[in-house]
Amino acid sequence: MYELLRRHPDIYFSPVKEPHYFSDFDVREFTSAFRRNNVIDPENYFSQSPLPQQFQLFINDPDQYSRLYEDAPEGKIRGEASTSYLYSERAPKAILKHNPDTRLIAILRNPVERAFSHHTMALKYGYTTDDFLTALKKDQAKKEKGWSRSELFLELGHYDDQLERYYKYFPRNQIHVIIHEEWRVQPQKTMNRVTGFLKTTPLNLPEQKTHNTGEVPRYAQLNQWLHRMGLRQYLADQLPTAMKEKLRSWYLKPKEVDLMTPEARDFLEEYYRSRIRRLEDLLKRSLSIWKT
Repeated sequence: MYELLRRHPDIYFSPVKEPHYFSDFDVREFTSAFRRNNVIDPENYFSQSPLPQQFQLFINDPDQYSRLYEDAPEGKIRGEASTSYLYSERAPKAILKHNPDTRLIAILRNPVERAFSHHTMALKYGYTTDDFLTALKKDQAKKEKGWSRSELFLELGHYDDQLERYYKYFPRNQIHVIIHEEWRVQPQKTMNRVTGFLKTTPLNLPEQKTHNTGEVPRYAQLNQWLHRMGLRQYLADQLPTAMKEKLRSWYLKPKEVDLMTPEARDFLEEYYRSRIRRLEDLLKRSLSIWKT
């Protein structure tokens, strides 16, 4: 959705996809491994002109946040796509204070499948070498929870609590909820609803290209060591693109379509059952697509 909307002629997206500004994170609370691989110095980034495309920053300074839109043409809708905002308890109130007319889009994936996909990402970036259910239960048992301090495999699927926070601050006509599985089946219909919600011109979709596909490392222990030492990100920053692509094909392999065990699926379906029912009540619609 980010890739599509940032190419819309009426919309200007921040050059940083995820600035995490309204989550107001304190990066000192992040784990050292996460900081080494995900936190770059905002001062270095903002010393560049024009500002380059960047996946994420952790910004707390309002002047820096404003700079993300300094090249936005007059009259264009301005947006960004920080995934932490749905989870963050601070974000709804902070966004309201910044602009009470903000329009919000939430894309919800079956929480069972979301957790499994999250585990694939955690394997890829060296946060775990455990199988899915073991990693899930280890994370569940952690006493210190939070963004980067734990994986939040289960908590990030608490959509009922997360949306309820937003409905406390914003009217329903400013929040557009997309069910991920419906979007995959009806991409153009979903996009028509999004552009209607944003009150902008329709966008005809090109042939669909998948972003963020699931890959896992061939050598999990090596991957985890490289990640913890910060060497993986260092190499990614230093090597030319052609060499990185060659290394990537050796280093990563596609993950099989479905390796979730029946035991893990049963555990997650039971865990989320009552939350999905509550979410149905909140959205005033059926989520049977997640139950079949």
